[in-house]
Amino acid sequence: MGKLILFAVLFITGLLLFGCSQGPSQGAPGSGNGQEVNTPPATNPPATTPPDSTQPKTEPPPSTPPATQPPSGTDSGTSFSSIFKYGSLKSYEYRVTTTSATGQNSVTNLKTTISSDVYNGIPAWLTQTAMVNEGASVTTKLWVDKTTNACLATKSVITYGGQKMENEASCPSDGPYASSGTEPQKLKYEGVESVSVPAGSFQAQKYSSQGSYYWSSASVPVPVKILTGSTSMELVSYS
Repeated sequence: MGKLILFAVLFITGLLLFGCSQGPSQGAPGSGNGQEVNTPPATNPPATTPPDSTQPKTEPPPSTPPATQPPSGTDSGTSFSSIFKYGSLKSYEYRVTTTSATGQNSVTNLKTTISSDVYNGIPAWLTQTAMVNEGASVTTKLWVDKTTNACLATKSVITYGGQKMENEASCPSDGPYASSGTEPQKLKYEGVESVSVPAGSFQAQKYSSQGSYYWSSASVPVPVKILTGSTSMELVSYS
């Protein structure tokens, strides 16, 4: 229970001086009753002390402008490792839709698992993406440098009709895992858009790089949507 303290201090100071004396009238003018009225001396009002101009003035603290996003189409300084947060992931799944030149859609789901690994002495993320298509099981292994997000190596493991084959592949030259360069690639900021995918609806920040587009939500460790040419990838789930 809070305390309620009321202090009321009222000082009323009056200066009223009356002097009255009894005595024989001296015939003073205007004294009809024979009494002499003593008029109190006039008093001057107290001098007003001017404000001390030497006192420092307190300025209000400067206001901090709200954070703003960079203009659309400019380098945001965001790298692929900022929207692919492999350290916060165990797995994720995308629904992949590819549209042919005749307008026909081909839909498949890709599920990827993430684990920590070392490749040729370099700390890496090992991503393994599995796909089943027309009776064949294909698993793509990709080693990604933890620092630059660049591809270190990749291979495909194909299982079909009881046989297993492994094929070495070349690292991509563009995209999120481009092997060229020693620094993470930067993304261009394109604005904010509402995106609905199997994993839910999001207010996502849209980025672009080399003709591909990425929709990223701060609450999700991978892009909720990726568009590259005629292929669209929509997030289904992640853990």
